[in-house]
Amino acid sequence: MAELRSDLFSSGRDVARNSGAPTGWDVLGDVNTQAGKDTVVGESVGEGSQVPQSLSLEAIGIQLMPGSRLDTGNGKDTVTGIAADCGIRNLGTLVTGRAKDVITGEGGLHGIFNDGVISTGRGRDVVNALKGGFSGQGLVDLGTSNDTLKGFGTGRFDGGAGRRDRVLLGEGTYWIDAAGGTISSAGVVMAVAGFEKIGGTRKGKLFDFETGILMVDDKGKASFSAVL
Repeated sequence: MAELRSDLFSSGRDVARNSGAPTGWDVLGDVNTQAGKDTVVGESVGEGSQVPQSLSLEAIGIQLMPGSRLDTGNGKDTVTGIAADCGIRNLGTLVTGRAKDVITGEGGLHGIFNDGVISTGRGRDVVNALKGGFSGQGLVDLGTSNDTLKGFGTGRFDGGAGRRDRVLLGEGTYWIDAAGGTISSAGVVMAVAGFEKIGGTRKGKLFDFETGILMVDDKGKASFSAVL
């Protein structure tokens, strides 16, 4: 186990990268990366369990334990977790400060498993779980500015106070219930609020977040049919 600690960081530009098994980084208490452009990368080299239950995960890129807090401070920060099972497993609190921050989880079972809180603060932030999707029942709060949420899955997702917050989805067919604040696909329901646009992962047209059916092909191109 490699513990991510505050003393690994200064007020400048820092990089904390680790590969290990079963986890890349473990966050056990309060960790503050301070101001500056910081990069945290945790990669698990474990083979993983490939069992789709959170308690069975054997390979986790970055794991925040209950009661822990990772605060990246102000600056264009990047947090990336990569693993066979779960990219980022958050049972605590993950906070980013002012500026454009990017949180990415890539996993074979879960991109980001969140039973805690992820809050990105001010800035055009990106939370990305396209590879593995979102799991858990926690909150992702994208804060102010125009932010981007990538990926589909369970949990609560708030676009915040921006005027052009968007959800970008991978291949699939999705039912958008604007009034109810949900996106549904294959029996999975995603609770959303505060998003103005929706689309696929391919650069192109975005659609107003309104009730209807969104279809995304294997190249990330989306089409939308509104339901009045």
